[in-house]
Amino acid sequence: MHTMGRASTRVGWTLLILTAALALASFVLMVDNPDIDNTSRGDPYTCLAPWDTVLNGADNYPGGEPPPDGDQIAARCQDAGERRFVVASGVGAAAVVAALLTLLVLATASADLGAGEHERQDDGPDVVSDAEDPLDPPGHRP
Repeated sequence: MHTMGRASTRVGWTLLILTAALALASFVLMVDNPDIDNTSRGDPYTCLAPWDTVLNGADNYPGGEPPPDGDQIAARCQDAGERRFVVASGVGAAAVVAALLTLLVLATASADLGAGEHERQDDGPDVVSDAEDPLDPPGHRP
């Protein structure tokens, strides 16, 4: 059972690393501005961040002098931001699932290790002796 606890601990640490990687990937996908090509503003044209586009309803219409394809740029940036946000949300959900699995595996491993230590301490049945305890006063019987 002790070996099982160590294997579970290794799996738990692997899941913890996976959880951190997924959370980081989700964050990067949320804040990294997507690019679109073939615009009058040049290639690539950088859109607003997905979180800003989706959560704040940010307008992706290009600033400055209105370009002839401004509406198309805004629509394509909106679409790119929404797609990226969906992917980032999925990766974030996977990170949450991995975190829950990590907690489950590490809690199980901890319980297995604790049970192994308890089993090692209880090597046999308790022996009850009728002999008097040397620390008790003479004539004392429990």
